[in-house]
Amino acid sequence: LFFLKRAKNLMSVELLDFYRPDEREKNLYLTRIPAALPRPEKWGKLYNAFSPYGLLYRIHLVEQDADSSPLEYGFVSFYSGAAARRAQRELNGRLEIGGTRIRVQFSDRIKPAAAASPLLHSSRCQELANYYLGFHGWSSRVTAMEAVPNSVGTVCYHCRVEIQIAACRGACTGSGVGEVPHGPSEGALQKAQSIGVAKKQAFSRAIAAAFSRVILCILPSGKVGAHVVPSCDPQCDLPCDLLSVCDLSHDPQCDLSCDPPHDPPCDPSHPIT
Repeated sequence: LFFLKRAKNLMSVELLDFYRPDEREKNLYLTRIPAALPRPEKWGKLYNAFSPYGLLYRIHLVEQDADSSPLEYGFVSFYSGAAARRAQRELNGRLEIGGTRIRVQFSDRIKPAAAASPLLHSSRCQELANYYLGFHGWSSRVTAMEAVPNSVGTVCYHCRVEIQIAACRGACTGSGVGEVPHGPSEGALQKAQSIGVAKKQAFSRAIAAAFSRVILCILPSGKVGAHVVPSCDPQCDLPCDLLSVCDLSHDPQCDLSCDPPHDPPCDPSHPIT
């Protein structure tokens, strides 16, 4: 009986990577949304209804002319499939917006198994890490920021970043390159601005590359494990095969602000795509 319970718990473990959540089980399809309501009001009601179930990747509304159709549809995407399943089970036919009960189903957009999703943007990676590991559960540092020589017509920088998952004793590195066009006729001020943009791009891509090697293991007990995928980079001498578990003594959502995330399209001040 002990081994049966242990096997059941292992089957309940959810693995999250730092790639765009395109899988069907993470994307919900919403219909019967009243078209007459203002867009910020619709977005706010959807965010308030779905965000308690888990961290949202995006809210996507497809608006239609209220004169041609009184109802429209949209999508809500989660990073976690388990969170999406709970939301679908509890909100389908029960969520009411503008006097209309919303139908919540799983999206039919299925990602091909052989196709790799694009990496998350660095801001999304940090948002996901903060949610599951806590703001003090990980850290990053720049180990190298170097200009790429012989860059004709561009300003190019290479960045290397090391990420440490403190509570789980894991570490990994990632590299990124930033490149900005720069002509010989441009002045020193324009070149300084181009250098700043190139460095920012390189850092952002290095962070995303480092997080792409991290897999989060969400356990039924409320603990979060972290696995670092081995790197093919010969300069990386950090332990790459570490799997450890850290206890979350708090609700991960307690680390989040009560306001919606400020990364578009989850900020109502930005256009909803």
